[in-house]
Amino acid sequence: MSTCAVLSFRLGGTDGVSIVADTWINALHRAGFEVRTVAGEGDVDILLPELAIGRWPDGSA
Repeated sequence: MSTCAVLSFRLGGTDGVSIVADTWINALHRAGFEVRTVAGEGDVDILLPELAIGRWPDGSA
């Protein structure tokens, strides 16, 4: 089984980005992929806080 990652600033919530990402995650599962989620916030496999919106004081992220 191949593995892929879905990467975003936020995943696993009820916002539009999370909902659309969940649609892609489900489609990738159905296509036979093992999916790992990576995000700055949310219920994910790998949490990287540096990816979260507003993480950088100068507003660059």
